[in-house]
This record gives sequence, structure tokens and C-alpha cells, in this order.
Amino acid sequence: MRVASDGFEALRLGETFEPHVVMLDIGMPGLDGFETARRVRAAPWGRDVLLVAITGWGRPDDRAQSQAAGFDLHLVKPVDLDVIESLLTGAPEDVPVRG
Repeated sequence: MRVASDGFEALRLGETFEPHVVMLDIGMPGLDGFETARRVRAAPWGRDVLLVAITGWGRPDDRAQSQAAGFDLHLVKPVDLDVIESLLTGAPEDVPVRG
């Protein structure tokens, strides 16, 4: 597991760590989660990762923007830890954007 403080750092870590799951806050400083997600999906290492938005933004248009940016899941805070655990222990291959 790696932790980044902003989108730019997350992208740098992804290049060397090559994660299976990436969890991003949408309201990050510097590079927001939507743009970070688009860049993750454009990177060779990010095409097949499970990309999860964990955010306080839960309106329908926020969810639509998440899907358009490439997120697989849009989870609204507070997120149940059991949900996080299930994602990390056996994430399904094709998961639609949901909350």
C-alpha cells in the first residue's frame, strides 16, 4: 500500500508501484480526483486498475463526472470499512459506478 498527498504524487507512485486498486478523493489539492483518474486511465499501468472515488461529493452530477473520468466506483463518505475490505480482498473485474 502507498499513500499520496495529491494527484501528482499519486501518478508518480503509480508508475513505480503499479497498484491493483487506486482510491482517490475527488477534492484533492493541486490535481483534482477527476483529472487524476483520467490520467491514471491514460497510463499503461492504470488501464486495468480498480479505480475508486471516496468522496463527500454525492450528487448525481458528481457520480456522472466520476464515471466519465474513468472511476469504477463512487463511494460517498463516510464509507463502511466492510465495503473497503471487500474491495481489497476480492474486487470484481467489472464493477459499475455506484454508491
